Amino acid sequence: MFTRCRKYDFLVLFPVNPATLAKYREAFTPSHVKADPTDAEIALELLIHHRDKLKALRPQSASMRTLERLVEQRRRLVGDKNRITNRLTSALKQYFPQALDCFDDIAWRIARNCSSST
Repeated sequence: MFTRCRKYDFLVLFPVNPATLAKYREAFTPSHVKADPTDAEIALELLIHHRDKLKALRPQSASMRTLERLVEQRRRLVGDKNRITNRLTSALKQYFPQALDCFDDIAWRIARNCSSST
């Protein structure tokens, strides 16, 4: 979630070390019970009362956020290519295994044919 929030330049994020939050919880919750709603309240209290001691993350530049989105998109496309290639290879192995002998690298052949058709 943290990385998803970083792509918006209007959000100011204050990362809190989990050990700091645990010590703060320990100081005010003698039962040492850990619960997400309680931790959220403690984190909010820490932010309200001690913001001056916390360091805000500076938002990245617009070009850096764009680059992150492009890298994310490329990662998804590479995953898609791998998934499709694996499915095709599996189907060929089941129904027409001799076809695999025609290709040195089926992924390269598919990519080459797709790029030349556009």
